[in-house]
Amino acid sequence: MRVPDDSHAQREDEWASDVWILSLRLLLSVVAGVVAAALLNRLLPAFLIASILSAVSAAVLAYFLAKTSLRQNDAVISASAKNSFAVLSSVLVVFATLFLLTFGPLNVDRSFSVWMLRNVSEQDGIPTPALKEQASTFFNPSSGEIERRIDEQRNLGNVQIQDDVVQLTSRGAILVRVNELMARFFGLNPNYALGGE
Repeated sequence: MRVPDDSHAQREDEWASDVWILSLRLLLSVVAGVVAAALLNRLLPAFLIASILSAVSAAVLAYFLAKTSLRQNDAVISASAKNSFAVLSSVLVVFATLFLLTFGPLNVDRSFSVWMLRNVSEQDGIPTPALKEQASTFFNPSSGEIERRIDEQRNLGNVQIQDDVVQLTSRGAILVRVNELMARFFGLNPNYALGGE
């Protein structure tokens, strides 16, 4: 009868613990990148540049955190595997940071839909023709883009149209608040989410 190898089980437990610690360190790198973007955007009023710089800084942090996390397992992982894994971790952190910054703040910083929702919110509903007239600074009224954006927001459940008046739904009101918080945190263009404050 074979006796269970306690040292093997202990190594597996240590490895699982190390993977969790490494995952938390990489998540910390992404969070640091997002916070760095908020700080850098106040210094360099160009969010795309701030996003790229912060993603690179997060990647550098991830590289060093991954290397230090993997140092403890010298017997299990070779030096080249550690370097490869640290580089891979850095690349993943860059993409994760840029994805989060593009999906949220960059969209809020430049989106006509964000402007439209805030505008409807401020006016507590707005007649469709008046909204189209105000939106003509973004799009040529004959292009059909304004109607497409209104329809898009209606299909998403953010606005409803009653008697040719565009009104926010409760979901749209929540989205307006989230956009405002994001714009304040990241120091974004106030003309879209904050009404030009």
